[in-house]
Amino acid sequence: MKRTWTTKDGRKIKIKELSNTHLINIYKMLARKHDKAIDAACHFLAYLTGEMAIDCMENTLYNLEEIDDWEFVETLCPEITREIELRKLVEEIR
Repeated sequence: MKRTWTTKDGRKIKIKELSNTHLINIYKMLARKHDKAIDAACHFLAYLTGEMAIDCMENTLYNLEEIDDWEFVETLCPEITREIELRKLVEEIR
């Protein structure tokens, strides 16, 4: 289980020690990756050949489109969503 967040400059911060603002910004950054993952899956689908590969990617794309940002971030980094819930910050990001 990941209990630290690594900043882009390489510093490691315990998730429980992140400020509320930093925690919310991390969530928003990860949520933006949801749209990028959908775009990447669509793009990748165009280059696939083979029925099995296409079916698999279509299934992945469908699953990405069906979940909301919260579920996506929770899948990537459940420690972040857990800490947001513990601090009762959910309303600030939705």
